[in-house]
Amino acid sequence: MKAIITEHLVRKTRTGKISVIVKIESKKEEIVNVVNDFIVERAGRQNFIPVEKFEVKVYDYKNRVVNQWEHKPTYRA
Repeated sequence: MKAIITEHLVRKTRTGKISVIVKIESKKEEIVNVVNDFIVERAGRQNFIPVEKFEVKVYDYKNRVVNQWEHKPTYRA
């Protein structure tokens, strides 16, 4: 299965992008855990631009959306 994660950033990157798309492929049983681990690890990085919202869509082998959710991380000041 594959997951497409769209990261909506707080501010633009040096190249002017406001959102970044990441593709993750994994087994059916592991895809949710792999995506959640990626989100936690990405939100915890100090030197990266903070993410306002993660949009996740999980696709099956026929490119049908089988699961989707949003995650809005909280950052401590």
